[in-house]
Amino acid sequence: MRISLHVGTGQRPLIQLLFLVVYLFVLPGGYGQSANGSYVAAFRTSKHVSASKPEVFHDAVGEIVRYLDEKKVDLVSDPLRPRIETQDAISIESLAKIAKQAGASYLLYIIVDRPVTQWLKVTVQCYDLDQKMLWQESAGYTGALDVNSKKALPEIIKKLDKQFAPRLEHPGLMLRKVQQASPPAEGRPQP
Repeated sequence: MRISLHVGTGQRPLIQLLFLVVYLFVLPGGYGQSANGSYVAAFRTSKHVSASKPEVFHDAVGEIVRYLDEKKVDLVSDPLRPRIETQDAISIESLAKIAKQAGASYLLYIIVDRPVTQWLKVTVQCYDLDQKMLWQESAGYTGALDVNSKKALPEIIKKLDKQFAPRLEHPGLMLRKVQQASPPAEGRPQP
């Protein structure tokens, strides 16, 4: 079946506006999102900025998101913008609004720090959309003098894994619901 739409030049802006309205109001609020999903945002402290490289920050956030994904935590992505990873302070109020617009129920706020006594410290805070902190977990790595982020990150993930385990299937770390595949159409071979 082929559908063809002939639009005159005067109608083109109206059609574009229609598609924009559908994209802004229908897709972000519900397309492929779950009512119990979490939106992830990350912040790099000024201590981390002065004592470490940006790649360490992005790697730490990436590892935590990868860990959550492997555990099948329901993470919500915003179709309008990439995940927020910044060294500029953004209020929890603003991040909660972004999470809500993305269709999430929770905000997971990852803070990457470089305290004087540790090579790397990661804190994960969970907020509801009313900006109430529901829980917080933190893990750091002191290590030996030859430590770098490649050595510190696996240790931090192990520590966070122990802290997150009892929180799985609770606010902020709800698991994705398995969607049943629809039956194949007649005449089409199954994969």
